Amino acid sequence: EGALESFKKSYEAGKSPRALLYMANCEYSLGRPAAALSRLDEIERRFSGDEVYVPLALYKASVVHQKEGKPEEALEALDRLYDHKSALYKDMALAESARVLQAMGKADEAVEKYKLILKDYPGSPFAGEARLRTEKEGEAEAPEPEKGEAEVSEKGEGG
Repeated sequence: EGALESFKKSYEAGKSPRALLYMANCEYSLGRPAAALSRLDEIERRFSGDEVYVPLALYKASVVHQKEGKPEEALEALDRLYDHKSALYKDMALAESARVLQAMGKADEAVEKYKLILKDYPGSPFAGEARLRTEKEGEAEAPEPEKGEAEVSEKGEGG
C-alpha cells in the first residue's frame, strides 16, 4: 500500500507512463485487478505514442485478463500489442495469442499465429515453439533459422 502511495505522488508530480505502470503492478499485487487494468488502459490512452510503456502495459493487461479467466479480453490486448507501432514484443504477442487460442480449443487459429512467427520472425526466441506447434499439426513451412539468425536472437538483438 505504501509503494502505491509513493507512485501516486510521483505520478502527480510528473505524469509518466512508468509511474502508472508501477501503480498498476501495485494494484494487481494488492488483489485489485480492475484497478490495475484501469491504470494500464490509462497508459494506452494518455501515452499512445510511447513505444516502450504502451507495449508493456498491453502485455501486462493480457496477463491480468488471462489470470482473471477472460481469454477474449487477453486476446484483444495482445492484438492491440501486435498492431502497435512499436516493434517491441510483436513476436511475443503472436506466441501468447497462440497459447491463449490453444487453451480455448482454437488450434487452427493458434497454428496461424505460429505460422506468422515463422514467416515474420524466424530468428525469434519463440520460433522453436512455433516450429514444434506447426509440426504437430503437420504444417511446418518455415526452415530452421540459419546459424547467423539464431546467434543474433540469442544475443537479444533479433526480433
